[in-house]
Amino acid sequence: MEEDNEEERQNFNTVIKRIKNNDEGLKDFDLNDYIPEKYDDISNYVKDLVISLQENQTITILNLGYCALKDENAILMAEAFTKNNVIEELSLNHTNMGCNGFIAIIKSLKNNTSIKALYAPCNSIGVEGAACLANFLIHNKEILFQFVLSPLIGEDGAKHFSQYIPTTLETLDLSYNPIGNDGIKVIADSLCHNSSLKWLALHDTNITCIGIKYIAKSLSTNDKLQFLNLCNNKIGDEGLLLLANAITKNSALETLALRRTGFTSEGVISLANSLQSNQTLKNLYMSHDVIGSSGALAFVKLLGKNSGLETLSLGYAGVASIEIKAFATALSTNTILKSFNLSGNPIGDEDARHLANALSKNLTLESLHARDCAISNYGKSLLLNAQFQREHMFGKTITISC
Repeated sequence: MEEDNEEERQNFNTVIKRIKNNDEGLKDFDLNDYIPEKYDDISNYVKDLVISLQENQTITILNLGYCALKDENAILMAEAFTKNNVIEELSLNHTNMGCNGFIAIIKSLKNNTSIKALYAPCNSIGVEGAACLANFLIHNKEILFQFVLSPLIGEDGAKHFSQYIPTTLETLDLSYNPIGNDGIKVIADSLCHNSSLKWLALHDTNITCIGIKYIAKSLSTNDKLQFLNLCNNKIGDEGLLLLANAITKNSALETLALRRTGFTSEGVISLANSLQSNQTLKNLYMSHDVIGSSGALAFVKLLGKNSGLETLSLGYAGVASIEIKAFATALSTNTILKSFNLSGNPIGDEDARHLANALSKNLTLESLHARDCAISNYGKSLLLNAQFQREHMFGKTITISC
């Protein structure tokens, strides 16, 4: 067995005493702060923590993330939650916990009336864990008003879980789960009846345009969802067209993340056109897909009309010099956009000159990103000089990274 780091163990013992004594100044506890680096056997730490938490009435936020709990220590921790009725937020991120440990913790929360948020990303809880969670949710709807989840449950687990998504759920994260199109279908169906969900992350979940069809349908009727992350899914132009049509009917979505989703200029044009009649969407992230000249010019047209967009990210999107000049012209009259990302595009000093000239007329933009471009020190000096003049002549600050 590895030897305890003496200083860190002493610090841990001190904080355990504070927990036992219900120290009013200790509301937030992070176990990872007290475990020596690369320390694998944490059972002694967990045992002491369990004993202290059973009588504690002050800790409301408990973070066990990035600790090697594994199933055996997760089962030990479950003992604390059967008696503790104060903890409101529990984090179990990256704890190497499997199905048995997760089920033990969920069952221990059965009669808990304080828990409001549970974070458990990157733990392989499987179908059984998802089924246990589903059963917990159906019996605790009045307790849990927020649930953030990203365990590895797979397609079948998603089917179990989606049946019992509580109507009070505000945040759901299923990123990095291979739930696929069938899994997202049942999730999307449940969203049609959910009146509270505001934040949904589906980053890298093996969704294609088929799965987007189900999401688009729910977006057409859901008037609560404000944030949607679909990055790293191969939805292509067909999927983007489905989203574009849904957005014309949606008046709630404020942020849409579409990095690395395999679209081309065709899909971009559809989305940009749909945003001309939508004033709700404020933040759009479309980096790392080549949007083409026609796609870029569609966004130029959109910005020229002062759409509701406040953030537009087109990093590494193949935006060329001729489009940058057009963007600069649109920025000269735009009074809505606050953040513009052009990093990683083949733009040079002449493009920097056009952007610098636009900044002398645009007093709304708060950040401009142009890193990893073909801009020399001379071009960078033009942008930084425009930044200086804008701040000192008009009192309008702007962050420029180039």
